[in-house]
Amino acid sequence: MNPHFLFNALNTVASLVRTDPPAAETTIENLSEVLRTTLQRTEGTSGTVREEIDFVRAYLAVESQRFGSRLAVNWRVDPAALDVPLPPLMLQPLVENALKHGISHRREGGRIAIAVTLESGRLRIEVADDGEGFPDSVAEGTGLGNLRKRLEVIYGPAASLSIAPSRRGARVALDLPITADESRHARADR
Repeated sequence: MNPHFLFNALNTVASLVRTDPPAAETTIENLSEVLRTTLQRTEGTSGTVREEIDFVRAYLAVESQRFGSRLAVNWRVDPAALDVPLPPLMLQPLVENALKHGISHRREGGRIAIAVTLESGRLRIEVADDGEGFPDSVAEGTGLGNLRKRLEVIYGPAASLSIAPSRRGARVALDLPITADESRHARADR
């Protein structure tokens, strides 16, 4: 998690304490949930899509207090995907990147679309934004680079991370096997 998130969240709470105490309280509760979940999930190696979505919703609730009407989030989640096993912190770095690189520098803000679907026995997680987009030559930063390495270690060639830059916005997608057995077989086939 980016340390700036914590600093921004605390500054948001400090501002809300004076102007909207109930919103400050809710933001503190969401921030507590994000921090608690981060600590729990970084120690573990397993989770579910539902847990990752709950975590990202709490994270976005904190960020929404900071961005206000400048941030719109659209969710499209296949209910059949909710109980699919998913290692922790697969979706959150994609959402954080969309906020940080796609939307935060735009005065008018922007929109993030999050989709989680099951396709042909695989889990697809996609985050798109209508922000700044990637430069012509995409250079992965720490977040995407670390995520790509984690996918390689956990799933081997059975998983992929794809980046689709465009003039307006960006789309990053994870394509994962839905069972650990499938990924173990893929690593064994190397």
